Amino acid sequence: MGRFINADGIIGANGDILSYNLYAYVSNNPIMYSDPTGESAVQLIIIGLKTFLPKILNLQKTEEEAAKDFAERHAYKTKETGNEFSSAIYEINLFGKRMYGYTKPIMGTNVNAYVGQNLKDVPLFTKVTAYVHTHPRTNNFSVSDRNAAAHYRINAYVATPSNELLRNIPYGNAPGVNPVQNLGTFDPYKYYFKNSWSLGGR
Repeated sequence: MGRFINADGIIGANGDILSYNLYAYVSNNPIMYSDPTGESAVQLIIIGLKTFLPKILNLQKTEEEAAKDFAERHAYKTKETGNEFSSAIYEINLFGKRMYGYTKPIMGTNVNAYVGQNLKDVPLFTKVTAYVHTHPRTNNFSVSDRNAAAHYRINAYVATPSNELLRNIPYGNAPGVNPVQNLGTFDPYKYYFKNSWSLGGR
C-alpha cells in the first residue's frame, strides 16, 4: 500500500477514523476513491459517471450539437429509404450541468415526420427544447415544419438532402430577423458503418 512521504496537512474528517492517519492516501482505499486536489477524497464512481454517462447516453453540450449528431447518424437512412426520420431534442441536468440528447428516431413518410410521437418519447425529468428531422427532397422548412415548431414553442432543425443543417426559431426573434439559420454542413455517412443500418437504432 502506498504512503505519502510527508504527512498530510489536513487533519482528520469527522466520522472517518482512517483520515487521522496523515500518511494514508484516501483512507487506504484507492480502488473506490481518488484525491485529485489533495484536500479530500472523491468517490471514483462519481467521477466515472460524470465522464462516461454522457457518452453512454449520447449527450451533447449544446442543442445544436445534438441536432448535428442526429443528422450525422441518421440522415443517410433518408437517402436510402426516401422517408423522413425525426427525434425530439431534450435538455437534461446531469450533475449540475445542462446537456442535450435526442429520442430514438422514428421513420415517417416521404413528406411527414411524426413530431408529436417524438415528444411522447422524451425521458422523465427532462425538458423538450427542439425537434430535428430529415428531408428527402426539399432544402428548406415546409409550412408544416414551421407550424409544428410554433405550436409546440420549440426550435426545429432539418437535415437537408444537400447535407446542410438548418434551424428555425419560431419565437423570440427581433422584428425583421430571419428565423431560419444555416448552421453549416454535416457528413451523413460519418457513422454509416457503425450504425449497421437498423431502423431507429443508435
